[in-house]
Amino acid sequence: MDLLATKNIVLTILAAVFTFLQMKLTTIAKPATPTIPGAKAPDMGKMMGFMNIFMVFMIGSVVYSMQSGIGLYIVVTTLFSVIQYTIQYKALLKVKFNEWRNKGQNVVIEK
Repeated sequence: MDLLATKNIVLTILAAVFTFLQMKLTTIAKPATPTIPGAKAPDMGKMMGFMNIFMVFMIGSVVYSMQSGIGLYIVVTTLFSVIQYTIQYKALLKVKFNEWRNKGQNVVIEK
């Protein structure tokens, strides 16, 4: 792989996929939304959904237009981040998978 070449489509696709996975994993554990008394809270779900899609296209365009070395760096660091989140949220991912498999029914997970 020529690390100084540009427009590497394979790295672009890998960067977009790993960025999407990273965004999905970071939104699994929902942080508490701060509330202001008397103020209407914005719909954070819609904003996060738009940001996830926008970030994938932004990272894809950056990797496609920059040199392959920078794209390789982004792919590797995002891959390590996905692995880290997968290890960190292992139990939560298992619960989410079982809920998806059982169509939203509450499921008890044993250790």
